[in-house]
Amino acid sequence: MLNSLLRNLLRANALRRLRCSAAAPVEIAVALFGGCLVTILLLAVLKMTGPNGSTAATGTPPPTRSGTTATPSATDALYIDLGQPVLRLPPPREMPPAPPEKTEYFPIQDLRPGMRGVTYTVLQGTTIVPVDTEVLGVIKNGLGPRLDLIIGKLVDPKTALTEAVHGMSGSPLYIDGKLVGALSRRIASFEKDGHCGFTPIADMLTVDEKLRNPPAPGKARDAATDDAPAPPPDPGRGGDPIEILARARQILGLPAVENPFLHTLTPPQQPQGAASPGAAAGPGAETPVSGAGAGFGPKFLTINGSRVAMEPLAVPLCISGAPHKVAQTMQQLMESAGLRLPEGFVATPGGSPSTSSQALGPESLTPGAPLSGFYMTGSITMNAVGTLTWRDGDRLLGFGHPMASFGHTAVPIGTAEIVTTIPSYERPFKMATPGRVVGTLTEDRFSAVGCIIGPTPAMGRYRIRRFHKGVERPALEGEFISHQVITPMLLGAAILAAATDTDDVARSLSVRINGEFRAEGLPPVTISNAFAGEETALTLGVLRSALPFMVLYNSRFGNIQAQSLDLTIETDEDPRVFVFESLTADTADAEPGDTIRVTTTFRERMGDKIERSFSVRLPPQLKSGPVTLRVGSGALFDELDWTRAASTARTLPEAVQALSARRLATRLVLQVVTSATPGEMVKAQELPALPSSVAEVMRSGNTNATRSILPDTVWQEQSIDMPGVLEGGKELQINIR
Repeated sequence: MLNSLLRNLLRANALRRLRCSAAAPVEIAVALFGGCLVTILLLAVLKMTGPNGSTAATGTPPPTRSGTTATPSATDALYIDLGQPVLRLPPPREMPPAPPEKTEYFPIQDLRPGMRGVTYTVLQGTTIVPVDTEVLGVIKNGLGPRLDLIIGKLVDPKTALTEAVHGMSGSPLYIDGKLVGALSRRIASFEKDGHCGFTPIADMLTVDEKLRNPPAPGKARDAATDDAPAPPPDPGRGGDPIEILARARQILGLPAVENPFLHTLTPPQQPQGAASPGAAAGPGAETPVSGAGAGFGPKFLTINGSRVAMEPLAVPLCISGAPHKVAQTMQQLMESAGLRLPEGFVATPGGSPSTSSQALGPESLTPGAPLSGFYMTGSITMNAVGTLTWRDGDRLLGFGHPMASFGHTAVPIGTAEIVTTIPSYERPFKMATPGRVVGTLTEDRFSAVGCIIGPTPAMGRYRIRRFHKGVERPALEGEFISHQVITPMLLGAAILAAATDTDDVARSLSVRINGEFRAEGLPPVTISNAFAGEETALTLGVLRSALPFMVLYNSRFGNIQAQSLDLTIETDEDPRVFVFESLTADTADAEPGDTIRVTTTFRERMGDKIERSFSVRLPPQLKSGPVTLRVGSGALFDELDWTRAASTARTLPEAVQALSARRLATRLVLQVVTSATPGEMVKAQELPALPSSVAEVMRSGNTNATRSILPDTVWQEQSIDMPGVLEGGKELQINIR
């Protein structure tokens, strides 16, 4: 048989050479030389092995995994004895094609180095395949007190190129038909030999205890009616709108251009006995979450003095229906609000549900199958994909590590179909399309996620109508989860996707947004914005549009249950941007009741100068002294109002009222302002020109309200429509005689 194989090899090699070259004599010689070399090597192998595959007398039997020597059988690896084995082809091993139906557990204390097991996962489609796995040892307390980590190695040809990839989190490991744990970690970045970590099943089962004994629902604060003072803003969480915008400019690498009118503001003054920054909003209020939560960061293993990161396998956040840069913009949105896209996510391309993925019902959720958490569905889909480890009736455990460390939560879960597994030393991952929503992820913990098949959580609805150059495009429709950390990112992504339809948008564009956001028990938040320019202007514009969501969801008032987002977005490829140049008045002195003329000058980018004028009748009530004429983009005045009001709002309705947009960036606004008699901002309401006795009482602290000093009084406001987006603003003082 071997001789026949050699003859066929030489014949095929020679024929291939003849077909591929016109210089046949030379190629034939090369082919024969190569064939002879192969023959010599194989004959050497035959000489070193007996007829039944035994090693010749001059050879050394190969070492076994336990360190002893053994005579290889005909099915063992092929060795060429040149002093050391230089070629090893792992022998095929019979493995059960699927996990056993009845779950038994393998005690972690019985694990020994060299044991072979089977890890079950899906590499493509929906077929669960066995992956040959070797146990290398157990690191006691490797992840924390009483939290061990099983170290293993994937030794299967099916994963030789991919090794442990993002999306395999939760793939169950069995030894002798008993469940050991879940694949959960890569041992090092750029790891190329299949080393990986497994979470013991005993630790994961502690999450099942929470599934079987869910916490009693707490009495949430009624932020709309509670008279107790709300906790103050937490500076570390970036709830202030101007801080968010300033941080966004820094993240985008832009100069720190501040709103020119913010010099009038003073920090909020807290009432006596107010809670310290970062205090909880009350019983049942959601705990502030920033980033990944305790215990989810990288752990370290020290080997020969070097630290090797044992990072959890990331959770692919599969995105479809949105531009390819949406993940980067979402990250910027989150960081601007003092939050982060939770650690452990890796944004990847995804697909909308297909016919085959939609056919996957809850019966397909068996150990080794893909398990998906749904954040957004419909025209834009975002689903986090891992693997199911364990199932008992309607209770499920998966991932072997947190999804985002949300704790007790409510995220829709369901099925998924794996399109393919992408090999990469840097970031290998599974690419997936979502299936059907079949239940709820209720526990997002350090050792596992816990889910229940059955009822699904309420989701908000989004509908975004789109017009490009006056022509209507298909609307974007679907649902999204309402969660403190994720929702602002989702809504920002929806706005970005609607504004950057790939078939319509060029390098530069102008965008107008109008609509409203509704949440349970709250008045609607008006969303109104306009922006123009290139990529950075687009990102800032989306950020400004998403600002109300960031402030509300990042507020100190407790949970928000979103109901709907309804928007209309108009785009054009001819952006017009006007930069503020000058502000003048026809007189520097005036009497109360006089009419003066105020002129502004702008220069259009790549265009000419334009002028706009206001005819201003000064209020008769003005007293002698300086009066400020404040002129700028409507968006700047909205930002000023947001910052004044949002910092003093004590209930969600007050915050909603403060954050509802009233002025566009395409409006030129003029205000007549005095600062002679200061007022105060209380409960998001302006109390200008307070009598001195009232102001003194307010400042004495005899009130529960959070307040800030209002150092000016706006006597009059006018506005003019502009043919494009305005940038900047200026102030000018005149004297009242």
